[in-house]
Amino acid sequence: MLKKILSVLFVIVIFLAAVVMLQPGEYRVERSIEIAASAESVFSQISDLRSWPTWSPWAKRDPAMKMTYSDITTGVGAFAAWESESEGRGNQSIMRVVENQSLHIDLEFIAPFEARAKTDFNIQPRGERSSILTWGMDGSNDGFIGKMFYFMLDFDKMIGTDYETGLQAIKQLSESMESSDQ
Repeated sequence: MLKKILSVLFVIVIFLAAVVMLQPGEYRVERSIEIAASAESVFSQISDLRSWPTWSPWAKRDPAMKMTYSDITTGVGAFAAWESESEGRGNQSIMRVVENQSLHIDLEFIAPFEARAKTDFNIQPRGERSSILTWGMDGSNDGFIGKMFYFMLDFDKMIGTDYETGLQAIKQLSESMESSDQ
């Protein structure tokens, strides 16, 4: 009887290991929102790293989050680091900017786990006072541990939910800014 139980457990472990190894080596999480504001208004919310705590879902979850910034907080080379008991520790650097169109960032997560990812914000104007803002993240699931982490956690839902919250906040700020300028 014990031999049968061990055999069944062995088959289950082998099956789960195969499922984990079949997980994709890379991932993409992306969310979009329509905003009743110009591309310029939307871009002004995301272009300065110092303004991120006003809409960041992670800063909202931990108002005591410690932020550190480089001397410049906009444009290529701008850098910010965060440290939080609940949100971990890491940093981000702006790598590429197309004014009022896109922002590309390198992310480094240090704690509670180490990982690297790339995030991007893309703005598509829809007339004079309307834009679509898309926020995305690309990363890799390196090795068995990375793929197991991806398999066990629903990355799209986990990250996507935070992106939806952040996009909603950016929408409110951009639309407020736009209506006060009229």
